[in-house]
Amino acid sequence: MKALKMIFKIVLFVSLLLANSSAVTYGQDFPIPFDRIKAVALAQGQQNDDGAFMWEKTVENVEYWMVYSPSDESIGCGQRTDSGSYGWGIAYGLKGDFQFVEAKMGQIVNFLLIEQENAIEIVNQFFKEVEPLIENSKDSPTKGKGVRI
Repeated sequence: MKALKMIFKIVLFVSLLLANSSAVTYGQDFPIPFDRIKAVALAQGQQNDDGAFMWEKTVENVEYWMVYSPSDESIGCGQRTDSGSYGWGIAYGLKGDFQFVEAKMGQIVNFLLIEQENAIEIVNQFFKEVEPLIENSKDSPTKGKGVRI
């Protein structure tokens, strides 16, 4: 079940990034608060086989996640119900576009390119919810395992 959830998150994130275009802006500076997503993913996340760093935490049937991919300098965050019935994510990276996606039962139902101001507002709200989870991640399974950068 955990592997299925991880696959769903990766598919959701990849869908966010690839649905618009395959052009990538390399070496970009991330706008605040997207730089915090990168920092958390690198410091506390686990690196997958594709080299992307994923941080995740589940609380009261809500799963929060952040991901950073060094290979294409893309970044994203989101949340979903533990059952997978509803999820959303926001990403930044492709051509400097901010993208928002909603999924129900693993199927994308809404995909939007959004303005930077809206994306920053959404991510700031996301951090208000996950800040206590990040601070309490000292008992994280990745803590102290030397995540490769």
